[in-house]
Amino acid sequence: MSGREYGPTAGIKPLRVAIANLYNAHHRQSKESQYTWENVAVVPGGRAGLIRIAAVLNNAYLGMYLRTGLKQWLSDTCRLLHP
Repeated sequence: MSGREYGPTAGIKPLRVAIANLYNAHHRQSKESQYTWENVAVVPGGRAGLIRIAAVLNNAYLGMYLRTGLKQWLSDTCRLLHP
């Protein structure tokens, strides 16, 4: 991964494994179910995370203030926003 600004779309598995293990150790000690790397998503920020969730839900409508160019791009390509 040296020299890249962004990680791969699916994430970095060792990082996701480490986050799941840390979360289980701190917050799920007494729980039967434990999180795995497949339950972890690493995103560059809150807005990016919300957009990824909306994309999984298919035709979801998000209302948020975006710069005109980004709003137009999302509207044209993903149909995620409804002004």
